[in-house]
Amino acid sequence: MTDDIRNLEKIKEMLLEERREILERLAKKQGAHLELLESHAKGDIADQATALEIQRIKSTLSSMERQKLQNIENALKKIEDGTYGICAECGELIDEKRLMIKPFAIYCVKCKEEKEKNGL
Repeated sequence: MTDDIRNLEKIKEMLLEERREILERLAKKQGAHLELLESHAKGDIADQATALEIQRIKSTLSSMERQKLQNIENALKKIEDGTYGICAECGELIDEKRLMIKPFAIYCVKCKEEKEKNGL
């Protein structure tokens, strides 16, 4: 099915670039996290509480970025196996314009709207 997507190489490049950016951000966060913990290790209780809150926020962001990274990896795998751009719900092709905006989309617009309407 990937033959039906004209901009497949461009989409693949977008996915690879986004993956690279996420990995760089995660690496920077991990380095900053270690520095933060070291700087607050001897601080008072308020400083330690602040450090823990910052750690919690960073952990959440990293979790979201990890999920996005997994979505990107899944999309790249689908490109390789020739199933990229097929809606996981209805099996129809996902509009190429949607894929250019959100290259790791797994649902066509109709199915995505239906899922959102149903709270899924």
